[in-house]
Amino acid sequence: MADDADVALRRGLLEMAPRAACELCERFGPKLLAFAASRFPGDQQSAEDVMVQSLANAARNVRGFDPRKSTFAAWLYGIARRQIRDELRTRTRLKSVPAGV
Repeated sequence: MADDADVALRRGLLEMAPRAACELCERFGPKLLAFAASRFPGDQQSAEDVMVQSLANAARNVRGFDPRKSTFAAWLYGIARRQIRDELRTRTRLKSVPAGV
C-alpha cells in the first residue's frame, strides 16, 4: 500500500540516517502543524508541541509502520491524532481538579 518514498523513508529512519530525519520533518512537518492547529485554534504552542512529539514518536517507533497496511502519512496522522487526544484529555483533567487541591 505504501509507495517507494515511504519505504525509503522507513529504511532511512531505521538506519538512523540524519537525512531521513530531515526528510520526515520537511515532508510532514508543515502538514502536521496545520492538522494540529485546526484542533487547537488560537493555541499555536500546543499545535507545535503536537507536531514535534508526533514526528519524534514516528522516528522512535518506525518499526511499528507496516507498509503493507497503510501509507506512511496515514500511520503518522494516527500518531498525531493520539497525541492530540492525549493533550485534550490532560486539559480536561486539569480543569476538573478543584482549586486548592
